[in-house]
Amino acid sequence: MPANNKNKVPKKPRGQRSKQSLKRLLTSAKSPLASADLRTILCNELAWKCLDRSDKQQILSLLPDQRHILDADTPDARPNLASLQSDDSFRDDCAAYVENLAAGRHDEGWLADAWTAHQRRKAGLFEAHLHERFLRDWAVELSHQELDKVSHLSPSESAKTPEQSLGEPRIPEMPRQDPTETPQVSTGEATKSCSQEKTVSSP
Repeated sequence: MPANNKNKVPKKPRGQRSKQSLKRLLTSAKSPLASADLRTILCNELAWKCLDRSDKQQILSLLPDQRHILDADTPDARPNLASLQSDDSFRDDCAAYVENLAAGRHDEGWLADAWTAHQRRKAGLFEAHLHERFLRDWAVELSHQELDKVSHLSPSESAKTPEQSLGEPRIPEMPRQDPTETPQVSTGEATKSCSQEKTVSSP
């Protein structure tokens, strides 16, 4: 008898599978890019040659200035790989993308939380939370100017005492045995807001 095909799951079209694979490559913390030397990959001539014309035009439009473009405004326009390899901003951006990707900061759920935190911050809810926290932890009531200053600090800085956060002079403490601090990488205003709220809210 012929096999029963009723319970078989229909296969996704090849183009749809390709888009899903590309999406996972660019957003998943398990992506091979999360542990790759992205700068070396992007500065390889083959990475440019494999693109179609529309992709090339889009990438060229994202470059900050003409010094990173060879034969600009011509059909042969292409990135100046030599200048990109020696550009500190390009190096830092590649490293930041890989680090954020590995940390899951390009995941759709994480980005949704980040934008929610961004909207809460714009509405003033984050400042209210900081105000309550300073009152609860240190019995300090902050002015509007002080709240604005503290709300723009990094998560590690906002966790300091009021004197440290606001830049007031204080008697230095004895150094701890292991005075380490994990550096934070910003992925934009919205993601910075999300990181701050999560840090401040933690017990």
